[in-house]
Amino acid sequence: MVSSGDSNGHSTDVGALVEHLRKRFGDSFRSCVVYDGSGATLHFARDDISEAAVHSRVERINALYEAERVARAPTEDDPEFGPLHASTHVFGEALVVHLLLPDGSAVGVSMDHLVGSRLSSFVKECLDVLRTGDRQSS
Repeated sequence: MVSSGDSNGHSTDVGALVEHLRKRFGDSFRSCVVYDGSGATLHFARDDISEAAVHSRVERINALYEAERVARAPTEDDPEFGPLHASTHVFGEALVVHLLLPDGSAVGVSMDHLVGSRLSSFVKECLDVLRTGDRQSS
């Protein structure tokens, strides 16, 4: 899926995205995988990340993608939020961003925490407050 189109006639070029992220983030850019409901295609993996390691993570990440695919469209109960365009997942050692495309596929990119340091710090801060609050109330 190097270049294709969506239902609105917009082209998508995963190769261009990979090159953009490599230039912008350098060694902090970890990988790029396209999910299409029938499987995943690896488009980039940083040199120190084996293709086998990426594929072993795909199963875990694919469950997140499937849930997002179902939640893409706004519901009648809450049209205010509109459609889901992307999601971010904060793991212990990486950030994963899923860019959801109109054709139902998703482009998943993973990066070191440095790329999203403000988001990573925010998540850590919230978790620390929750954990501290839990200890204080017991």
